[in-house]
Amino acid sequence: MVIFVCWLAFVFLLTIFTVLYLIVESYSLKKGAVKMKFFCPFRKKMVEIKLRRSLFTYRQYDEVLRCSAFDDGKVRCKMKCLDFPEVDRYREPSLQH
Repeated sequence: MVIFVCWLAFVFLLTIFTVLYLIVESYSLKKGAVKMKFFCPFRKKMVEIKLRRSLFTYRQYDEVLRCSAFDDGKVRCKMKCLDFPEVDRYREPSLQH
């Protein structure tokens, strides 16, 4: 019986922490997308991209919403730029200390 109560308490606390984490993450996603400029080695020119913040991936950003390398802005590549160090370490100017 004691093991069941401990297990139930653990599941309850885990649920509370998960819900709190999702609330905090959804609040940070509401701040909007991030824009940045960098040199794209695939297109061999400076591009401006609009990034969506990551919620469940290992990267800081998980999708390129728009890219100036394409005439209409729609992304039609494999988004390998998300793995670039300058993209992964990018911080918005308002968040830098």
